[in-house]
Amino acid sequence: MHLWLSLVLSLIVSITCFSQEGNYFLRHYVSKDKGYDNIHFDIVQDQNGIISIANRSGLLRFDGKSWEHIKTPSVVFSLSVSENNNLFIGGASGFGQLIRNQKFNLEYKSLSDKEKSATNITKVLSLRDSLFAINDNHLYVYTQGEIKTIISNSSDAFVDLFAYKKKIFVKNIRNELQELKGDHLKEVSNFPGPTKNVRFLSKSRQSPLYLLGTTDQKLMLIWQHKLIPITFDADNEYLEQSDIQEGHFLSDSLVAISTLKGGVIFINPIKKKILQIVNYQSGLPDNQIFAITTDQQMGAWVAHSQGLSRIAPHSPFKNFSDYPGLKGNILSATKHENQLYVGTSTGVYYLDKIKNFDRNVNYVKKKIAITPTPIPEEKKKKHKGFFSFLKKKNNENEEASTIQKAKTQIQYERRVEKVLRSITYEYKPVSNIKSKAALFGSDGSRLFCGSLDGLFEIKNNKAIKIYDEPIRFFYISPKHKKLFVSTYDHSLKVFDYSKKGVSDIRLFEDFRDNVHYIFEDAEGLIWFCSMENIYWIKLQNEEIIETKEYPISNPYYDEIYGIAHNDTIFVLNQQGIFTLDKKEDRFTLQAKTNNIAEYFHASDKNIWYRVNQQWHKLGEQKEGSDLTILNLFNNIQYISANESDREIWLVTGRNELYLISSNKINEESENYRLFLKDIKAGEEMYGPAPQLKFNQQNSKLIFEFVQPDYSGIMDIQYRYKLDGLNKEWSEWSTSYNKIDFPYLPDGEYTLHVRSKNAFGTINETEPIEFKIIPPYWKRPWFYVFEVVGLAFLLFISINIKKLGSKYRVVSQLIAVLALIIIIEFIQTVAESEFMLSSPVIDFIIQVIIAIIILPIEGFLRRYIFKEEIDVIDFVKWKNKKAKT
Repeated sequence: MHLWLSLVLSLIVSITCFSQEGNYFLRHYVSKDKGYDNIHFDIVQDQNGIISIANRSGLLRFDGKSWEHIKTPSVVFSLSVSENNNLFIGGASGFGQLIRNQKFNLEYKSLSDKEKSATNITKVLSLRDSLFAINDNHLYVYTQGEIKTIISNSSDAFVDLFAYKKKIFVKNIRNELQELKGDHLKEVSNFPGPTKNVRFLSKSRQSPLYLLGTTDQKLMLIWQHKLIPITFDADNEYLEQSDIQEGHFLSDSLVAISTLKGGVIFINPIKKKILQIVNYQSGLPDNQIFAITTDQQMGAWVAHSQGLSRIAPHSPFKNFSDYPGLKGNILSATKHENQLYVGTSTGVYYLDKIKNFDRNVNYVKKKIAITPTPIPEEKKKKHKGFFSFLKKKNNENEEASTIQKAKTQIQYERRVEKVLRSITYEYKPVSNIKSKAALFGSDGSRLFCGSLDGLFEIKNNKAIKIYDEPIRFFYISPKHKKLFVSTYDHSLKVFDYSKKGVSDIRLFEDFRDNVHYIFEDAEGLIWFCSMENIYWIKLQNEEIIETKEYPISNPYYDEIYGIAHNDTIFVLNQQGIFTLDKKEDRFTLQAKTNNIAEYFHASDKNIWYRVNQQWHKLGEQKEGSDLTILNLFNNIQYISANESDREIWLVTGRNELYLISSNKINEESENYRLFLKDIKAGEEMYGPAPQLKFNQQNSKLIFEFVQPDYSGIMDIQYRYKLDGLNKEWSEWSTSYNKIDFPYLPDGEYTLHVRSKNAFGTINETEPIEFKIIPPYWKRPWFYVFEVVGLAFLLFISINIKKLGSKYRVVSQLIAVLALIIIIEFIQTVAESEFMLSSPVIDFIIQVIIAIIILPIEGFLRRYIFKEEIDVIDFVKWKNKKAKT
């Protein structure tokens, strides 16, 4: 009997613990908002962290922030990323590769143009230096620009490709495997698993561990060429009814199984356990999964009719607000004896696990033997006579003959079987509490709740009323075994719960004050916080033997909370944190703790507050961990934690309830690397290169950087510094992943870029060096050309003058032209150096330049012309020439 009870209790505890794990953290993405439909066929992630999606409209790329569409000749069915990070594409028009063209734009390049039969490619698979692709009747092997075509030796169409230990297997429409051997497909040899009824074959990233799924809903592990069947003790019926499609390893101990009608099932293949079912009831938009993959941060990406969803099993966040049944605004949460209770504006709810069954009625054929009816003893005696002993032997023969002649009859037995249809989790209301309930408290064995309906004790998911008046706050003193309660009518009540029930102790009959917080110090003094005063009482034998009152600065009537840590008493309001100075017997404000943005108490006897964008905790226990993770959430309404801060319950302003497991923070905070995506100069695109040069006429540059973030909560920020333009780093900003330089002077530059997530982790790219080339008229060779040109004009002028007086005017005109060009050249160089922008400043600079070059002009006139130009002589020469 005791063994049976222990088994039942262990089963109940295991079910309850399973129901308390919460939903995996989900984030949804919809490409339809960007103009693309949600018909997705395949998903992969490259080594930079970019997600690529095979879509009906072509290839989609997503980095967590921006979408990119790559046009392809037709619909895309399959994708594969090679070891050297090349993306291969299979679609209706054939198979190809994603490349960068001469302008550094991404584009599709066909690899199958020479093979006319290579159409309707349903699967591509890259292995080592080769690409394998299939359609209904052909297997194509692409290696170093050459294609080998292998034709199916049967009428069965090809539907899938697998790789096992560097061997290629093809699955046909009958779910049978064939092995590629040389240039032919042959029967499978030396394969540890079944070769028929194969649904999928998946390999772990961490080890040579494979998972094989079959069409009869069986799962098997392949380890060191040995087959290990996987059987589940619980919830196996749900998996069988959901119709498994694909399986992908997140780690050796975690696999995501996509199904046709049951969402995604996460299993531990080593321990043979179903860990969680993510379906419509737990936040997934649709139960039918089109495609699935896993990313580098051990998240699962699934495609469905509503778009894409990322499921993060290793995220430190578990969502508890998506389960049905919860009504009202979430105010608080607590866990008591492995049961979750949530307080809302409409009451208290507990989370329950529900299995939904279908009843299948079957009639089983059964054969029943019909035995002859034995003769009653009375009748036997009546037939006995004087010579009956002579018939004894004959009677025995008759009985044996009767048994031999016994007949069998066929009957149908009705059997009713329960088949697990689905597993859901649902909040159910705790009875008797039907109003706002935000207060929970426990002494370890008993759970109490304060609401507008009064004070209750919760047992077995039922509420037992202790007090009728609306409760503002209550405190449990395990040392005194008493409940201290303040009400909305400004009274105080004390209840003794040391015995089985709860009894009222009348200590504060005439007390009236708006007490909104109560706590206890190490000496057993009970402290009360009101709007204007802090005071304590000392109890002995259920009597107040001593009391003390302290005024507190609270000009805005903020709620005041207090806590005792070691020998120090802290109280807190919007102004900051006050400590009790025992020498002066008063509370003084700590100078470094003012400007508190947010603060509130929790049922864990702690006070949480935020200063300078950082969360802190005041409590009986010392702050146990880094609370930086709380910066990921905006508008926090409630926080509660256990003693080591390993589990934090958090309520946000969006009516979301999360459980944060801070021991998993490091796993989720691993960053993708920051890298340069591309550079845009005008309409031209450029990629990273050792020597980047841009013309100054086209010096509007946009550098785009990418650090993928798919959690949506890392708040990636960027900053930059451009050596050659400034020496200071810019401010942190989420928009600086695109850095825009409208204009840059000619010169050499080095761009430094950093990124930072919400945890303060900083990444930095390699410095990007580039050069801005001035326009040709500002380049040295053009200056040399101008000088040579001017010298040539002077040379012509001098030589024409030697021809005679009739060419004197022409010579002087050329000399004047040369002089004007020299002056304009000097002025242009000066203006370009001073970057003129104002007409007034331009005029002043021109006057200064004229004064400077006046001696140069005189010198040139004196040595070039050697005599002044007489305009009358020029006119006479022109008239004379006209007469002749």
